[in-house]
Amino acid sequence: MTAQASEVFLADGQKCLLYSEPLRTLLERHKLSIKNPYVKSTANYRGYTGTWEIRSGDLYLVDVTWTHLNKDPRGGRRDTELPISSEAQQVLFAAASATGFPVHASWFSGRLMIGYGEGRSRGIGGVTWLGWHDKMREVRIRKGRVARDRLVLFKSYEEWCERFHPDSFWAFMRGLWKYRG
Repeated sequence: MTAQASEVFLADGQKCLLYSEPLRTLLERHKLSIKNPYVKSTANYRGYTGTWEIRSGDLYLVDVTWTHLNKDPRGGRRDTELPISSEAQQVLFAAASATGFPVHASWFSGRLMIGYGEGRSRGIGGVTWLGWHDKMREVRIRKGRVARDRLVLFKSYEEWCERFHPDSFWAFMRGLWKYRG
């Protein structure tokens, strides 16, 4: 299983990993796809990466990019991000009733989980594939507006899992998935 590329959340001038997919709601509602038709990446099945920001209590989509595969002269490949096509932008803007970026995410109600602090990982049999952080910012959004914003310490969540489900990795996993938004 390949770990998936995260969305991006801008906070205090820094890029943070966003473990939620707010744009999915809009795309599914309108049965749309803005995937790059020329590149498929097992590290990004969504086919795009959204960049998000909260401004004055509202959630905004500030950019959307596609993955572009570059051949590395030393062998292998190196992925870079490119702006989505103007056709994909027009489809997105029409669905969101917007004329350009930033787009107010009025369609989205759910949780945003944003990674802060040192990265942590979980895995099975020495294979690491699940990223987590010392601190996670949980932001609950209702129709594009912040309803609740709090910091969750990983250690306290990990201790809760160990206390109530000491032998269950999957209980831990279910707890993480409830934050996917």
